[in-house]
Amino acid sequence: MTGVMHGLAAAGLLVTSTMVLSQGLASPDRRFGDRASWVQLDLPSAWFAPRYSLTARSGAAAAERQPGAAYWLSFEYLPQARELAREPLLRIMVYPLGTWQRLNAQAGAPAGEVLAKTDSRVYLGVPTQGNPYPDASEDAKQFDAMRLSPELLRAAFSIMGQGERAAAAGPKSAAAPSPALNTAPRLLAAGRLVCSGRDPAWSLVITKGSTARLSTRDAKGGKSQAMKGRMEFAEPAQAVWRGRAGKGGDWVAVIREDSCEMAPREAGSHVVLLSRPEGRVWQGCCRIMK
Repeated sequence: MTGVMHGLAAAGLLVTSTMVLSQGLASPDRRFGDRASWVQLDLPSAWFAPRYSLTARSGAAAAERQPGAAYWLSFEYLPQARELAREPLLRIMVYPLGTWQRLNAQAGAPAGEVLAKTDSRVYLGVPTQGNPYPDASEDAKQFDAMRLSPELLRAAFSIMGQGERAAAAGPKSAAAPSPALNTAPRLLAAGRLVCSGRDPAWSLVITKGSTARLSTRDAKGGKSQAMKGRMEFAEPAQAVWRGRAGKGGDWVAVIREDSCEMAPREAGSHVVLLSRPEGRVWQGCCRIMK
């Protein structure tokens, strides 16, 4: 996972205030894979975007987050209430085997679930403990639904096959990598990509990856503006559209392939984060229209 994925949060799928899902593993087409660390995770069915984000670090940046780690991945809950802070749902650290052995010998290894070992790496999972949100709040209920038990974490985790033998911790063994999603051809071939969101109500229609029309509506009425831009691809499952209207600043849409539902009429096959010129970010769903 490189480029934009390291610099931007990868959004998931929105759960509305009336939709709190129980734990359970989703189908394999919602499998997350990081080719650098070999981490592979079947995303739980309760993980909807944009109720979670991902931050990934490697090398020295990972060691800054967790001493000794070669890779550091943090899945964080994004609260619906704007005054509340995001909190970690799950952190996965990958250690060189020698570093892990040294930390263990010095009693310096962090507490967590050893998910697997290979000839050169140790994979540690640290699911969240407790619930940081106000009792009985929608965020507390959703956070509880998205928390991973150690048993569910072990069932969801696997290692992408990269030529090393996995000596599993417990029954877990190495798994072959799942095929990568490939958003690029679908978006380039699409006649229109229709994205929408709420708070305020807005829609962005991108045609052939270039021209776009942004429409917004609030209590004072609605307005629409045409924009010109271009689509670029950060990785197979993620695209970035950048455009502007006249001499105004850039609008940037980060579009990621994932099931998305904000409301019955705002569902789609892609999640979008739309950054306005002044920096405010809107969240929504996109669907491909031919």
